[in-house]
Amino acid sequence: MIPSTFVLATHNRHKIDEFQHMLSSRETGISLVSYDGPEPVEDGTTFAENALIKARAAAQHTGLPALADDSGLCVDVLNGAPGIFSARWAGHHSDDEKNLTLLLEQLSDVPPRQRGAHYVCVIALVFPGSSKNHHREMVVEGRWDGFLESSRARATAQGSARPR
Repeated sequence: MIPSTFVLATHNRHKIDEFQHMLSSRETGISLVSYDGPEPVEDGTTFAENALIKARAAAQHTGLPALADDSGLCVDVLNGAPGIFSARWAGHHSDDEKNLTLLLEQLSDVPPRQRGAHYVCVIALVFPGSSKNHHREMVVEGRWDGFLESSRARATAQGSARPR
């Protein structure tokens, strides 16, 4: 039997609202609660590792099945950067706008045909077990291929600096 309550391993209110909206648009019978525990150190080297770190921490802290995500933009000419560092590309306290500004500056001399990139989003689901080593985990990865625009106006005209 599938549990009816899951914890979403984030302190980001916008992300909680997005997940609630996705679930409410379908008749899943699943409800989400926000995570109020400590934020784990995301020291993984991949999106999947970081999503699992967050989901494991939330499942262990709450005893509930936990969902977590990690996502970012990987630019071909930058050898996959910013990648897992997308949210803090312009520094630890940066935001989407500062990250986009820095990225566009770094690519200012790159021709349009060489601006290949892909957006990656990984979702991890961890069902807690009787001990921290006895739980079930699932990981799903989505990828959206494309090209980066050359200016802020064109990059944000599509709706956002990152897909939603």
